[in-house]
Amino acid sequence: MSDVKFRGNIPALLTPFTQDGEVDVPKLRAFIDYLAPQVGGLFACGSYASGPLLSDKQRRQVMEIVAEQVQGRVPVILHVGHPSTDVTLETAKVADRLGFDGISSLPPYYYHHSAQSVTDHFLRLIDAVETPVYVYHNPSLANNTVSPAQLAELAEHGLAGVKDSSANIKNFYDFIDAVDKPGFGFIIGSQTLILPALQA
Repeated sequence: MSDVKFRGNIPALLTPFTQDGEVDVPKLRAFIDYLAPQVGGLFACGSYASGPLLSDKQRRQVMEIVAEQVQGRVPVILHVGHPSTDVTLETAKVADRLGFDGISSLPPYYYHHSAQSVTDHFLRLIDAVETPVYVYHNPSLANNTVSPAQLAELAEHGLAGVKDSSANIKNFYDFIDAVDKPGFGFIIGSQTLILPALQA
């Protein structure tokens, strides 16, 4: 299990594509090499990386390229979220084997789910892998949310942190207030809120 603490700037790693819609492998490798010396970490296969649009083959390809090209120069959180919890777990197990430093997931998105179903999704994910798990909180895209109380419950079960892209600073403050776990990672995903997030 990785004990990496994510610090500093952790930009979303964009996925470049060719004209025919395939992953542009040389550009992806070059982009990783450009970013690695300048950042504190990378967040791969998330929203800006077109993660939900990637085919299973493309997603696996991106995962393997990122793991190979980064070569441990910076820590990487890999997003594995999918509308299906089972598919999320399958992807997470591949990420676990590839040695990423963190695994992140949206709640199962598109359909509305009960709070308990969302909690169960993350409990299953935490139990399925050795890699530290992070909630990717982006309610406008996921169509589901994670409450501060849920986050605290998941932290007690082993959740490593949260990336909050709600663009709601009060929500970020509420997360911090709710979780009383040493070393828990709070990552702000909305760049316009960096200053108040750091002040918190």
